[in-house]
Amino acid sequence: MHFIHINECVSCSVYYLKTVFGPGLGKSFLQSSAFDAWPNMCLRFRYKISSPKIRLQILVKTSEDSEFTPTDMVVRFSDQKEVGAWSEAAIPLAEGTIQLQLVAHKTGGSNDVTYIMVDSMQLTMCPNNGISGLITIFALSVMIIILIVKLELMNFIIILNFRWISKIS
Repeated sequence: MHFIHINECVSCSVYYLKTVFGPGLGKSFLQSSAFDAWPNMCLRFRYKISSPKIRLQILVKTSEDSEFTPTDMVVRFSDQKEVGAWSEAAIPLAEGTIQLQLVAHKTGGSNDVTYIMVDSMQLTMCPNNGISGLITIFALSVMIIILIVKLELMNFIIILNFRWISKIS
């Protein structure tokens, strides 16, 4: 087992996890120091996984007294867009998350040397979904309705002007 502890801010992109799995090494950890919780938080990072036998699990802690609990997301070899190239992930974190732990697992036996690399980690706001998306759609619908009403008014004014000009002529 390999363990790395981060003592600096998680939102910085200078921290990374690089683990080369050989015979006898089945897990590797990267743990952040505690940070302030904020709503709608995501962990974004870039990663490379060399084998389907490796997966990355994100665990979170919501209080100093609690244990790390896994998130629903597990990053797998098959999630990569292109093997050997950097892929990106955005993992939604539980409300109140104050600390992270990334755990790389190697499953199954193999004499092959395999690896995982995680880089450019940042805490960010998650993309807008759900209610925010509905509010955006509603706002666009209202804008379209206003635009249609304005066009109808312009057509009405043009027709009135045309009739007025016709009466004068």
